Amino acid sequence: MSRFKVVIIILLVVTVIFLKTLSLIKNGTNIVSKSSSTQSQQIQSIQEIEQDVNVGKLYEAVLTVTKFNIDPKTQTKFLVVSDGSHSIDAVIFKEIEDIPIIKVDSKYKVTGTLNIYKSKYELIVRKIEDPVK
Repeated sequence: MSRFKVVIIILLVVTVIFLKTLSLIKNGTNIVSKSSSTQSQQIQSIQEIEQDVNVGKLYEAVLTVTKFNIDPKTQTKFLVVSDGSHSIDAVIFKEIEDIPIIKVDSKYKVTGTLNIYKSKYELIVRKIEDPVK
């Protein structure tokens, strides 16, 4: 086999590997997602869901907001929510509607999909509401 053919084969293999891993790479960070279920699962603690096998699954829990920030440029809301013993980062994108006024140290009923971002678990919030509703 000629050198040219070997180089072409190597380039094709490298291209295939690159394309297969491209879906996991975005802006230099790992983003892992799986298809989410339409039915949310009730949880009592954050520790219950923080496993790779749960990435992409939809969960619902009453959690306390311990930190809250808004990116003024994108209107993305960044939260840290806690179940009392464990906490997890959460993100609310501007497309989410009917968001109550969020106050630190207040409880909310949070529905979100478990995701991994920068090697840490986070919830992508699909719905957030006062727990009394």
